[in-house]
Amino acid sequence: MDEPKLTLEQKEQLKSIRLLSTGTGISKRLMMAFSDFRGTIPQIEDSLYQLSSVVDSTSKLHFPNENSSKKRFEDYLDQVETDLWYFATNGKLTLIDSKFNDNNGESKKFSEILYKIRCSSFHDPEEVESMVLFEDGNRLGHTSDNKFIISLNLTIALFLILLTDEKNIGRIDLNLFDDTHFIEFNDTKHLLNELIGKRDLVRESFKNMN
Repeated sequence: MDEPKLTLEQKEQLKSIRLLSTGTGISKRLMMAFSDFRGTIPQIEDSLYQLSSVVDSTSKLHFPNENSSKKRFEDYLDQVETDLWYFATNGKLTLIDSKFNDNNGESKKFSEILYKIRCSSFHDPEEVESMVLFEDGNRLGHTSDNKFIISLNLTIALFLILLTDEKNIGRIDLNLFDDTHFIEFNDTKHLLNELIGKRDLVRESFKNMN
C-alpha cells in the first residue's frame, strides 16, 4: 500500500515533532511552550512550566556569580519587568517596581509569586490549583478567592522575553525555529527565528499598536 502523501505543512509539522523528540535545552522548552499556548485550547499551565525552566537557565547567564537559584530567578524577572508587562498588555502599561496585593493584604512582586508557582509546579503540583487561575485573557492581579491570575497574554509575553533575550542567541536551534513558526501581534505575523535576540523589534511593534 502506498504511503499517503503529505502536504508541505504536514511535512514541516512532522519535522518539528522529530526534532522535539530528540532535542534538549532551551530550544525544546521554548518550542514546547509555544506549542502549548498556540493550541486550539491553550495549555497555559504546561506552557508556563516550560518557560519557568528557561527562566532558570537564562538567569544563570545574567547572574553567573549568584549561587541562589531563587535570587537569580527573581532578579531576572525584576530586570525584565517593564518589558514583560508592556508586552502582556499590548503596549498599554509600563510598570516599574510593581507589587500585587492579595486579599490578605500581602504585597509581593511578580517575580516572588512566579517563583513560588514554579516551585509548586516542580515539587507539589497539587498546590498550584489553590494558588493560580490560568485563563485565556489579559486580566492582572488576584481573583476574589485570592488566586493569582496567569493569563494567556502574560504567558506569551514571558515567551517573547526569553526568545528575545540576547543571552539566548546561539542557544536557540534554528532547525527547530524555522520559517513555519510565527507569532502574530499588531496585525502582523512575525517569524520566531527573526525575533531571536531582538527585543527592541518586539517593543517597537507594540509601541506602534497604540
